[in-house]
Amino acid sequence: MQKIKIPIFIINLKKQLNKKQHMEELCEKYNLAVEFIDAVDGRLLSATEINSVYSEEQAMKNLRRPMTKGEIGCALSHKLIYQKMIDDDIETALIFEDDIQFDNALLSCLAEIDKLPKNWELMLLGHRGSSGYIQAKYSFWYSKKLNQTHRIRRLAETAYGTHGYYLNNRGARKLVQCLQPISRPTDHFTGVDKYVNLYAVQNPVIVSDEILVQMSAIHADREEICKRYPFSRPETLSGKLIRLTYLFVLKFGGTLGTKQIIGSATIFWKRIKPLRRYF
Repeated sequence: MQKIKIPIFIINLKKQLNKKQHMEELCEKYNLAVEFIDAVDGRLLSATEINSVYSEEQAMKNLRRPMTKGEIGCALSHKLIYQKMIDDDIETALIFEDDIQFDNALLSCLAEIDKLPKNWELMLLGHRGSSGYIQAKYSFWYSKKLNQTHRIRRLAETAYGTHGYYLNNRGARKLVQCLQPISRPTDHFTGVDKYVNLYAVQNPVIVSDEILVQMSAIHADREEICKRYPFSRPETLSGKLIRLTYLFVLKFGGTLGTKQIIGSATIFWKRIKPLRRYF
């Protein structure tokens, strides 16, 4: 098995030894040399530490809710790697969280990584769609063969999840700026082409391990805070109109399948909408 020479960083909380052991065994199985990065435990941050890196005012504008301490810690953990790439002049790196699974499909894609366009800055190896689909929906406007089973695609919606991605130095510099101060979870930047020149692997080669994910408090904390702020997503005028349409459909159109029709039409429009000019 050929050894992958790309630097690989894995974010892991020191106390979560079971996750570290899982990643050590997984990476050893596929002959991957990795470096563990000590994650920032947001729950242990003091109010002074949080206020020095986080803007609740901006978070309320962006999310319509405060960020949890876990989300802040997660953002700081990823930012540590971005800054390391800048300080150590690391041109490209793979960034993994410690609750993932992958197989030979990942290695197969990494072997063809030079097929990425010259202007790439970040490529998602794993992602979930904001529309509720298992993987984010792809634009019809870009598709390039990576290997026999995977393609490089542009996205038609926000892709959530920072569990596995490939990043270059230019992208790291942009993400550091996005997180000064922290006002959104990291995947609000890594999964949106507004902030970095973004690509994604069609049919993700890295997935979250649901059992390990449940061991993290970050998801429970987010669910709890969203209960206190039920309309936590920032709303534009068009967003309000869409929400009102959905409320109408829920009340009057459920039996006719109107909700599904509108949902499908919305995604289809995003997929055919021309891509914005990339920088």
